[in-house]
Amino acid sequence: MTEDKGILIRNIYYMLAYAFQELRQNNYAEIEGETFDEIYDLFAEILARGISFQLKQGLYREYVARNESMQTVRGKIDINGTIANRMRNSQQIVCNYDELSEDNIFNQILVTTASVLLKHSDVKKEKKAQLKKLILFFRNVHPIDVHAIRWNSLRFDRNNRNYRMLLYICYFIISEWLMTTDEGKFKLREFSDNHMCRLFEKFVLEYYKKHHPETNASAAQIGWNIVEEATDTSVLPIMQTDVLLSLGERTLIIDTKYYSKVMQEQYDKKTLRSNHLYQISTYVNEYDSEALHNVDGMVLYAKTKQDDLEDAQVVKKAGYTLFFRTLDLNTDFEAIKKRLDSFIQSAENNKMTMPEQGLPKFFRFYKGEKDNPFDGKDQNKAALWDCERSWNFDNMTNAGRQILTEYIGELASVGLAQFEKYDDIPVSYKALLFVRFAKTDYSLTDAVEPFKKLYAEYYK
Repeated sequence: MTEDKGILIRNIYYMLAYAFQELRQNNYAEIEGETFDEIYDLFAEILARGISFQLKQGLYREYVARNESMQTVRGKIDINGTIANRMRNSQQIVCNYDELSEDNIFNQILVTTASVLLKHSDVKKEKKAQLKKLILFFRNVHPIDVHAIRWNSLRFDRNNRNYRMLLYICYFIISEWLMTTDEGKFKLREFSDNHMCRLFEKFVLEYYKKHHPETNASAAQIGWNIVEEATDTSVLPIMQTDVLLSLGERTLIIDTKYYSKVMQEQYDKKTLRSNHLYQISTYVNEYDSEALHNVDGMVLYAKTKQDDLEDAQVVKKAGYTLFFRTLDLNTDFEAIKKRLDSFIQSAENNKMTMPEQGLPKFFRFYKGEKDNPFDGKDQNKAALWDCERSWNFDNMTNAGRQILTEYIGELASVGLAQFEKYDDIPVSYKALLFVRFAKTDYSLTDAVEPFKKLYAEYYK
């Protein structure tokens, strides 16, 4: 077979290659031209090449604590152990010392994982023979109990960073072990959705980082748009995005999903999964804390054999769009790349004007008109119409947002950073209004009290 859960094995290699750049270097590149019928056969090949490369570079060594009986003193004497030897009529001294050794957790995991693959029926004989030859070079390294591995405690530095990708593969393999009999035998199950979900997420992020650096792709956390002083923040979950892309005037938040079934079904009707819809909506609303309406969201599913989701989108009256898309991993990789590229284009094209989106609720005067309806009629309202219109379009460009940020600094300089903070009007608009008002007839300091009166008259 050449696919696993509907995914071409070669595409799993490509996804790993994006997630771990090491696979595009050293002696891994040749794997791309090979054919693999099973995913564990692919893992065996990656592990064999990685171990071979590491042997050429030299196995990582670190200091390991030893406690041994010996004829001469080495390190520190273990008094209790030495006394116990004397009671057994042994003249040897028990010593505690540190030894620079290959028998450390990193190499132990490699040996243990290689042993696991040697027992797996999906790994071809030639791959097993290759692994057996390589294991001979680990004669000073002992296998480790898989339950004793503390994956979160592994630390990488410049001396062992080449192990990072290999140990990630080892984690994939070892964590698939299940106790299956009373005798304690193990077997490998099918490659799990949980692991593919993590790989899918990391692949999409690294793809955009590599091919679209202008988007500043990241997996950023989103802060809650709350009044912290009045909120018990300890009960709020962390909002961790999978992918966040900056697309000029807009931002796109992508949440990746890997499920055997994309749609939910109730009363014979298939719909989008409610929790996924609520989750991406929350991400967008919380990220767009100033109600600029320039943030969109996307739920990206790995397409499955049972999938019947067509491209869908939900356009909200607030002015943002939620996209629901699938990515077929059981197709040519060039098609996968084109599909990922198209998502950026879809979001960039979502540049509706504010009148089409629906203007911010706090606008009192600007309603999307081309010309100022208050010119020659009401000087104050004409000025406020112009302020609202300027704020509207400044928020649609990076340069405009930078100017607004500077205005916020000026507002704060006169002690108005917290001015009417609970009235749902963005501080950036208050800052623009204040600076323009101050430039008419006042200095910044002298403008504070008259500004408050103007604000109270028109925005309360």
